[in-house]
Amino acid sequence: MHALIRNLSPIVWMQRLLVRTSITQRVFLLVSLAVVGQLMTATYQLVDLRSNLIDQRKHELSNLTASALSIAEEEFQSGTSGRSTMESAQLSALKRIGGLRYADGGYFWINDLEPKVVMHPFRRDLEGQNVSGIADPNGVRLFVEFASVARTRGSGFVFYSWPKPNEKAPSPKLSHVVTFPAWGWVIGTGVYIDDLDAIFWKSLWRQAWIVAALIVMCTVLSAVIGRALSRSIGVLNRAMEQLAAGELDVVIPGLKRKDELGDMAKALEVFKKTSQEKLELEAQAVVERKAAEEQRIAAERNAIASERKLVASVIGSSLAGLADKDLTKKLTASLPNAYDDLKRDYNSTLDLLAASLGEVSEASISVKTGAEEITHASDDLSRRTEQQAANLEQTAAALEQISATVTRSAAAGGQAKELVVAARKDAEEAVVVVSQTTEAMAGIDKSASQISAIIGVIDEIAFQTNLLALNAGVEAARAGEAGRGFAVVASEVRALAQRSADAAKEIKALITTSSDQVGRGVALVTNTADALRRITSQVIEIANAVGDMAAGTQEQSSGLAEVSKAINELDKVTQQNAAMVEQSTAAAHTLKLTSDRLSEMIGAFRMEGPRSLGSKARTA
Repeated sequence: MHALIRNLSPIVWMQRLLVRTSITQRVFLLVSLAVVGQLMTATYQLVDLRSNLIDQRKHELSNLTASALSIAEEEFQSGTSGRSTMESAQLSALKRIGGLRYADGGYFWINDLEPKVVMHPFRRDLEGQNVSGIADPNGVRLFVEFASVARTRGSGFVFYSWPKPNEKAPSPKLSHVVTFPAWGWVIGTGVYIDDLDAIFWKSLWRQAWIVAALIVMCTVLSAVIGRALSRSIGVLNRAMEQLAAGELDVVIPGLKRKDELGDMAKALEVFKKTSQEKLELEAQAVVERKAAEEQRIAAERNAIASERKLVASVIGSSLAGLADKDLTKKLTASLPNAYDDLKRDYNSTLDLLAASLGEVSEASISVKTGAEEITHASDDLSRRTEQQAANLEQTAAALEQISATVTRSAAAGGQAKELVVAARKDAEEAVVVVSQTTEAMAGIDKSASQISAIIGVIDEIAFQTNLLALNAGVEAARAGEAGRGFAVVASEVRALAQRSADAAKEIKALITTSSDQVGRGVALVTNTADALRRITSQVIEIANAVGDMAAGTQEQSSGLAEVSKAINELDKVTQQNAAMVEQSTAAAHTLKLTSDRLSEMIGAFRMEGPRSLGSKARTA
């Protein structure tokens, strides 16, 4: 809890803020605090000025109302003492108080607690009127406030707005009222305070100009001081960085300053000189250590040179024997302890080399024997491979002839299949044509039936026309001479109707005959279609058989082609095997010669033991 309170304290907060800000920012912060303090002081002075002005006006108003109240008390004493009547005393008091003036038009008024205006020197129209409804533009019912203050406190102040004499616009006003209980009066007077606002704003602008000038001056001063401090500290910082990097010839600036930066520069100068002295001492120590180290290295180098000379002599003698192919000459002389491993490794290497050469000699003998066997086998394999290649060539030629025959058969089968397919297509098209012909004949038969029906209608119309013409002739005969012409027309119409009926009968007979012939044609076409369908099915069977035959021939051709290809590949492989057999035979002969040469070379080495490599090689 204590730690939390300590962390939240203003001092700790300010310390943290200062740690996170630069010198320039701190200077600006200090100046800003001073400016803020000046602003607060000016604000307080302005507020206090306005309060003092108001208090001064209140004190003046209190003295003025006291004077008016003393007049009322004096007249009241006159009325009570009998020097005058109470009514005349009131009138005298009203006259005297109403005639009082002060400053520029200051006056007094009197109202009661109702409130009604008892006396007003400039608003006679209000006297005797209830003025509780009068209010200023801000809604303050001023006479109600006067009566309320007088009733509750006996005296007091009221702020409101009221027009000045001979003016219509209201102005801010401060009034003081005091009650005179004997007569129930409220005596008041007031002063306009708009002049106080002018005084206040004048003081406000004066303080604002002063504070603005102070802000500008402090800002410029803080910028100059902050920049100077930042520049000086930056120069010292670069000097410290150079010293930290080992640059001891750097010039420390600010040694002649008399402030804290000068003290920092002097401390850096001391650090620089101390570092230079320390560097010189370290350099001298390094030189001394280097000289001692060089002497020690020279002594060790001489000792090593002597040892190397001895070792080189001993090893050179052994290597000379090894160069002369003598594997029995080992390192037996005494060498320094540092070369014991070299001596042991050299002798072990000679032993391993001798053993390896022995194994190589035995292996060369085995290789020679194997090479001879490989040579005989390769010669036999070469002969057999040549015979196999000749047989494969004959087989390939026979297969090529068979493949050509099968290919021709497949081509003929393909042509037959194409012909059958074409015949099948023609038959199918003929079936379609026959079907279309059948449909057309059916349409003709249907049309003939429709024509027969139409002819029946025409015959019926001719019959009705004939009846009408007959009736018309009868009616014309009845008409006598007047209907003669109409009778002639009726006779002609009857003749035309009869001819139409005869023509319709002839057409009907022809259509009947045509329908019979169309029916026979439909039957023939139907039979033709059935025959074509049977032909089409047979052609399809033939096409399938020919297709199967062509497919089988094609498969045979493909199989023969694959066999021929495989035989050709086998022939190529056989040829390659023959070439490889020849190469193997040549390599076997070369291996035999190489093994003989290797045996001769190994036999030149001298080794410890009852038998040398040379004797082994010769025995083999």
